[in-house]
Amino acid sequence: MHSVKSLGMSVRELNFRMDYLTLQLEQLDQKIMRNNSELIEQQLDLCKRKMDHSKRKMNQVDRMLEKRLVVQKSTIQTD
Repeated sequence: MHSVKSLGMSVRELNFRMDYLTLQLEQLDQKIMRNNSELIEQQLDLCKRKMDHSKRKMNQVDRMLEKRLVVQKSTIQTD
């Protein structure tokens, strides 16, 4: 058996604690990754909504310009 003590801990205890800490680090890493993914998704969603809003506004401007052009063409043709 490994009964050699290193700073008051046996090799078995040290290995167990190392495994436990490694598991905790992996869980923390997964939690951070999930949180980052959620933040990225939220930011992406916000950007998409802003782009959609801008696109609607641009389409409104396009329609207004088309109407104005039609009116201008009709006034030019009648002159």
